[in-house]
Amino acid sequence: MTLPATWTHIYIFLGKMAAGISSWQRQHPSIPPILVILLFTLLKCLLSLASEVNAFMKIVDRILIFCNKILTISLILFATTKL
Repeated sequence: MTLPATWTHIYIFLGKMAAGISSWQRQHPSIPPILVILLFTLLKCLLSLASEVNAFMKIVDRILIFCNKILTISLILFATTKL
């Protein structure tokens, strides 16, 4: 199953952000490790939030597909009974 393009871009962006934080900390060893830990925690929260939104959107998508099927069946029944 593939992700929509927007979600793929979000995950790529967050991955690049994690790599950037790691390399930034190596270049500036004077930065307290707690700050790096907080940045990675924020990144983890953003990833889990994106994952939750993605799961929610899948549920909404399935509900919409189900409603579309119901409407299609109703339209067919309506059309056949009125003809």
